[in-house]
Amino acid sequence: SGSQILRGTWFNTRVRDQLAFGTNQFENIDRTKNTGLELSYSGSVGTTDLRASLTQQDPVDETTAKQLRRRAKSLAALSVSQPLGAWRLGVDLRYSSGRPDGAN
Repeated sequence: SGSQILRGTWFNTRVRDQLAFGTNQFENIDRTKNTGLELSYSGSVGTTDLRASLTQQDPVDETTAKQLRRRAKSLAALSVSQPLGAWRLGVDLRYSSGRPDGAN
């Protein structure tokens, strides 16, 4: 309500013949699935602007049942900004859980 927005998105994505960059070349992944939930907030408290998001997902190669390479299971972001005269001062923080690399 007002200047506050809270959103939630559940997703379940399936892809056939997904291209991914492997070891110095592109490769084809037969079937992939990514299921998860993303929550986000944007709003203002007084003159301070706030934005936050959190994504929990399970990116999987359905053939091997392993986590997709270079895909994090958790992502988060936080932004805070405040006007200071003709300027705006802000801070952005980002987090990503581990992203496996190498052969699956």
